[in-house]
Amino acid sequence: MRRVFCHLILLACLSLWLVAWNAALCLSADSDAAAAVELSTLLEQLTDDDPNVRAAAAVSLGRLASEPETVLPRLLECFDDRAAAQVDGNKAEVWYFAALAAGEYGEAVVPMVIDLLQQDDRQRRVGASLVIMVLGPEAKDVLPTLIEALHTADLETRRPALMSAMLSLGVEAKPAMPLMMEFLGDEDFHTQYWACRVLGAIGAEAHVAAPALVDLLQHGVASVRRNAAAALGRIGPGSGPQALDALIRALNDPIQPIREQAAIALGRLGDFAEPAVPALEEVLSDDSNFAARSRAAEALWRLSPDSPTPLRVLLAQVQDTEESDVAAVILGEIGNDLGAAESLVPLLEAPETRTRIHVAWALGLMGQHSQQAIAVLESFLDDPEPDYRNEARVALNQIRERD
Repeated sequence: MRRVFCHLILLACLSLWLVAWNAALCLSADSDAAAAVELSTLLEQLTDDDPNVRAAAAVSLGRLASEPETVLPRLLECFDDRAAAQVDGNKAEVWYFAALAAGEYGEAVVPMVIDLLQQDDRQRRVGASLVIMVLGPEAKDVLPTLIEALHTADLETRRPALMSAMLSLGVEAKPAMPLMMEFLGDEDFHTQYWACRVLGAIGAEAHVAAPALVDLLQHGVASVRRNAAAALGRIGPGSGPQALDALIRALNDPIQPIREQAAIALGRLGDFAEPAVPALEEVLSDDSNFAARSRAAEALWRLSPDSPTPLRVLLAQVQDTEESDVAAVILGEIGNDLGAAESLVPLLEAPETRTRIHVAWALGLMGQHSQQAIAVLESFLDDPEPDYRNEARVALNQIRERD
């Protein structure tokens, strides 16, 4: 009798399991049916008369990221749609939203991007470039076609669209180095500008480009010189002694962003840049150069971690009313190692509004007293001064991106 009872219980459990399984299948079928209806509706909306509807449909299709064989060709058709649209507060042309959405499909879109790059059509190449930027190194298979497109594209397409796409590939762009070195000597300085950035993204593997970058750092237009300095820093010690000497000289460049970038680059060179310490200390004594002083302090900390000077300078900088946002970000990056939180917290009550914003920004980036820092920044979102509202918004975005 007991055995029969056990069998009955087992049969009852099995029956309940079958009922539950059947219900799950029904729910799954209902869910699939609902998804199919939603997909069909969104695809239909891609041809709506209202560009905002078309753009919103594209964004939603990107979030779904399903049925690439059906959806991607339809999204790519939107690359010719130049109508202005607004989605979630962002304003752009419909093709832009479609390109962002196509990038959400990952490697599935790569063959189609290759096809677009092969077309001698500026707008489609620009759209393909944006998809590559969304994909990043995941789009490495486009590289041969992207190199060919750069050879054949007009200047307006080459820069910044195709070069930005190349930049987004990072170290995967290494096979493009011969072309990038050729572009360093291009008569178009915008092309030089982007070539410097791509070589910097490739990093240490681009050390053979160091002599050409040193030449541009010394003789290029201002924006190119700044990017040449950045590239040399990212290449690292492999850039060689001539690069080190050129970066030290650039600390005295008459243009502030170049001085600032030279300091950043020297900090990235590590022990190799130890001869730059006296020149960096000299920059710290120049109170007319706020951003460069902050960057020089950061570089000095990287080269001489035991020096008390960087913390002293950065704490003074963050209380200054000019460009103290740079010091705030640097303190946020390295402040824990400097023990800066203890000195920053009392400054949350500082009388100067901008000081309170930037101190909170630094603490939030450090992860120290972050809730208190966020509360301070949120209190400025309704400030009558637009500059304060904007700085608080930027600071909050940076802090939340770290979470």
